[in-house]
Amino acid sequence: MSTERTEPAASYWELLRHRDFALLWSGQTVSTLGDRVFPVALAVAVLQSGAGAGGLGVVLAALALGLTVVVLPAGLIADRIPRNHAMIIADALRMVAVVGLTILGGHAIEVVAVLAFVIGLGEGLFTPAFNSIMPQVLPNRPIQRGNALVSLSARVCLLLGPALAALLVSLGGVRLALGFDAATYAVSLITLVALRFRRAEQADGVRPSLSIVEIAGGLREIVRRPWAASVMLMSSVHMLIVSAAWTLLLPVVSRSRLGGTNSYSELLILFGVGALVGAAVATRWQPLRPGVAGLLALYPFGGMLLATALSRSVIVIGAVTVLAGIGLELFGIIWMTALQRAIPEQSLARVMSLDFFVSGLLYPAGLALMGPVATHIGTTPVLVFAAAVLAVTAPLPLLASGGVMFASRSDGPAASDVWQPVASEPA
Repeated sequence: MSTERTEPAASYWELLRHRDFALLWSGQTVSTLGDRVFPVALAVAVLQSGAGAGGLGVVLAALALGLTVVVLPAGLIADRIPRNHAMIIADALRMVAVVGLTILGGHAIEVVAVLAFVIGLGEGLFTPAFNSIMPQVLPNRPIQRGNALVSLSARVCLLLGPALAALLVSLGGVRLALGFDAATYAVSLITLVALRFRRAEQADGVRPSLSIVEIAGGLREIVRRPWAASVMLMSSVHMLIVSAAWTLLLPVVSRSRLGGTNSYSELLILFGVGALVGAAVATRWQPLRPGVAGLLALYPFGGMLLATALSRSVIVIGAVTVLAGIGLELFGIIWMTALQRAIPEQSLARVMSLDFFVSGLLYPAGLALMGPVATHIGTTPVLVFAAAVLAVTAPLPLLASGGVMFASRSDGPAASDVWQPVASEPA
């Protein structure tokens, strides 16, 4: 079948008049707010139980393990059954587990770890289905604007969630905060059940089987599109070096040169504000060359690394941090839209799960590596090196077949929609 998807001009208010998108957006906005309350509530519950940092580490590791073990087969499941069904199963798992945590509080750390593992399973099952559902709820409509509006609301929740969590804990304790999170899953389930979109078509009417060969189907789609493979490879390098360096060393630099914990929190908030602005920009901006625009948007992140390495001014670093948040959000939305336009719908969830898995695969190793390296050579050289890695690797996907500057028709019309020059959608 043809994978081309046209995008007529439409405002995001018109998108919200599209029934299925409005249901998906509203339900997931509420659910995302609960997701942002949950980490604070979980940490408070575990620490109040007396388990300490070690117990919290065990719980967080269980959460991450659950996500990791299921994310690849989750892509196939979401390609095999209706995607809202996969999301319903995932949210039901997470709701039951959060209700269990609400009842238990932070007691019996082993049980809490098991429930955290189940929540991780639910998140891993949910993510590929959610990331691949947009072309079905917005057929022949502006997918980028749909992605941007979803991301915009998620960024608002990212800013509001921790404050709401603190308020709920202060008013009714950790059980009130966890109960709120469980209630948001119920809202999500209601909206997901109400969706009536068409199912993704399957080649020759055959549904994929749950086998390693079929799980690798997403890899075949990526191999056929060198531009996509090169972006995934670039992202893996960035997670290993660039993101790991910033995540690990920003609190260190904040404490040693910028005045301590308050400056660290302020910089994280400014990054979130930048991401919020980036999502808002993406709801209106349709670049002529999306691939070029998305990759260039990564460069402010390198500027932020340099500022963090060399400046002692929170104002200077904060200004560049806002730009970095804008750029990273624009890249993420353009990249998500690129995959949704270019990949056949019957394989899209597998590709999304592969992207999620590959991009995050090296991140823990980067976190483990950056600490000892920074201890031996200092934070400044590591941050400067990370900025240099970003500067060198960010434009490399443009050299791949199907890249904007060296485009090939081998991918068919869908790839050209994304990575070759296209007409701008009217604002």
